[in-house]
Amino acid sequence: MIYMEDVEFYTSDDLCEMFKITRVTLYRWVNQKKITGYKVGKALLFKKSEVAKFIEENKI
Repeated sequence: MIYMEDVEFYTSDDLCEMFKITRVTLYRWVNQKKITGYKVGKALLFKKSEVAKFIEENKI
């Protein structure tokens, strides 16, 4: 996890491990606008608050 001022970010590796998915699946979700990613240099980061919202919206 990465911290920038008052915002916490997950890396793509964090999310792949958390959701037990491949990087291809994560990139597909980003392309389908299911989850928002932020490109910083070569890294793809995800706001912790937006990941929590994604989880909440996709519960069964």
